[in-house]
Amino acid sequence: MGIGIRVFNFEETCSPQIVINFTRQITVMLECGTPLAEALKILSHQPESEEFASAVEEISRSVGAGKELRDSFASYQHFFSPVYLAMLEIGVRTGRLGECLDHLAIWLERDVGLRRKLRLAMTYPCLILALSFALGVVLCCTVLPKFVEIFAALDCDLPWPTRILIFVMAVLKNPGFWLISLGLSWGAWGFCRDVWTDPKGKRQLTSWLLALPIVGRLMRHAALARFCHAASIGTAAGMDVVTTLRLGALASDNAVLDWHIDEAWRAVADGDTIHEALARHSEFFDQTLVGMLFAGEESARLAEVFEQAGEVYVCQLDSELSNFTKLAEPVLLMGVAAVVGSILLAVFLPLYSYLGEL
Repeated sequence: MGIGIRVFNFEETCSPQIVINFTRQITVMLECGTPLAEALKILSHQPESEEFASAVEEISRSVGAGKELRDSFASYQHFFSPVYLAMLEIGVRTGRLGECLDHLAIWLERDVGLRRKLRLAMTYPCLILALSFALGVVLCCTVLPKFVEIFAALDCDLPWPTRILIFVMAVLKNPGFWLISLGLSWGAWGFCRDVWTDPKGKRQLTSWLLALPIVGRLMRHAALARFCHAASIGTAAGMDVVTTLRLGALASDNAVLDWHIDEAWRAVADGDTIHEALARHSEFFDQTLVGMLFAGEESARLAEVFEQAGEVYVCQLDSELSNFTKLAEPVLLMGVAAVVGSILLAVFLPLYSYLGEL
């Protein structure tokens, strides 16, 4: 099983919740003794997404014709992630497909919730910045030009804040500025896309992001939470240690963690324990996790320890997201106030100077 990067790759016609509901439903039907092909045929009626329903119907036909379950699902990887396919394969091998799907549904729900928390935490700052920029552009293109005409009629020396404002207005009203900005944005997007598709480039870019003061901690704890939860379901499903680590790296969606685990599982394959292998990568795996895994290996409760470690990182992430939101709000408000204050200062300074000379 190769290590990939993305965990979810849903198209717009299928939300993650549809896949979670499908996994829950098929788990219940298998536990009730319904044959797999029949359960898939019944669940092919998905009113929320016609494309997903068509995929499930085709999977049902493939399974009924004797094709391997993982191969049948693998034809629709835009719906079913590599983690999903790996759990299906383990379930078939161990004869515990229903149990594996149950663990998988729990993990999918947690992962969707984790992504939702991160998305919501980042939405507010981005929205404020976008609205502030839009407001500034509207002011510079509609209201403020009238004041520039007034300043020209006054024929007085303008203070430097006003000169800067006039220069900014001239730039924003110049079509060349927007064309250049569009070209640079397109070029930057293409460059980042190329870097992101290259494993080494993605790892380097992720390393830079992890080095950022606040964002880096959020990314690291999110990756560790998903790694631990995925390793937990892999261990509970009866996976061997090496496959469990690779599954966790696959689920983390973090190129740096993926690289560390790629080094660690080789050490485990050579005879090291998990905590010994991860301890050599202390720049990513902290001593707390290593200590918990040591206790889990000693007590033969590794799945439970992975689960608890994942919850610890989720709690840390929740706390950091809350602190980030609380910190971002006043900082953004101060920034907006500074921009608005600077515009007002640039507008009223020349008027005040002119009135003072009368």
